[in-house]
Amino acid sequence: MSRIRLAVAAAAVAAGLTLGTAGPARGGYLTQNVIIMVADGAGANTYAATNYWTGMSSLQQGPAWYKTWASTYPLRFGNTPIAGPAGLAQNPNTVYNPARNYDATPVGTTTGGYPDRFAGCQWNKTTYPDSANTIAAVMTGQKTYNNAVNVNGNGTPLKTFAELASVDRGKAAGVVSTVQFADATPSVGGGAHNVSRANRTAIANQMLTAGVLDVVVGTGNPDYDNNGNLRANPNYSWISQADWTKLTDADPTNNPGGFRLIQDRAAFQALVTDPNAAGQKVLGVPKSFDGTQAYRGPNGLTASTDNAFTTPSGPTCRPSPR
Repeated sequence: MSRIRLAVAAAAVAAGLTLGTAGPARGGYLTQNVIIMVADGAGANTYAATNYWTGMSSLQQGPAWYKTWASTYPLRFGNTPIAGPAGLAQNPNTVYNPARNYDATPVGTTTGGYPDRFAGCQWNKTTYPDSANTIAAVMTGQKTYNNAVNVNGNGTPLKTFAELASVDRGKAAGVVSTVQFADATPSVGGGAHNVSRANRTAIANQMLTAGVLDVVVGTGNPDYDNNGNLRANPNYSWISQADWTKLTDADPTNNPGGFRLIQDRAAFQALVTDPNAAGQKVLGVPKSFDGTQAYRGPNGLTASTDNAFTTPSGPTCRPSPR
């Protein structure tokens, strides 16, 4: 059994407990909910660096938590499906290799506009996975190509955890993100299927109308910029004008998938005490475009002096844009 299969099998056990098909969890209690939290882009070294910085381990690294690993290297370094057996074949060059990753042999090449400097850096910049492929490996148990949203190397849809819960067992399922809800990680986690993450409006429509999700929360609000300012002209990059018009008109029966749209803080807070909320499908789209916090500009809701992170000048080893 490969590492990815082992990881998915362990997660499937947890899902089985949630769906009431297995015995009591530790402590004698049946598991009521499974929440898959994704720190997009993080890995083992992220946790190690955090531990060094804080001088302590995070909660989920403690003995009360089950731990497993999922390898998330891509099936191949491409971003479109390929028909037939070739589309399902693993490219050996993209399989993670520690020796190649840490190869310090000097090189004089340039990839993605930045000098490679070392052979390991060069290899990483030409074999890395993207966030659609990596989360799809976790949610479906199968490797695929970069850009793929829960489809295999041929472009054929794969069964996801969200569908196992919602479609197969009739349980509630939802996805909550601090970025656009139709972006790669939340859409894959929400059980969408598409040959490319770039098909954003189609993915958003599917998340609302496929009958898989009960709760969807994330940004991509067409009417607001990253600082929460109302736009003069809406930006329909993340949800189509047709779907957004239906969601915001006065007729709630016309909403895609029957979702109730909420956009502001008061509406989110009101859900806690709303006696009718339990039976409703909820789409929460805060008044921001790219994200809830990280994309605010210096002239917006935060001052430039509040920026916690800055881009260092003169990077010597930086991956190509994903």
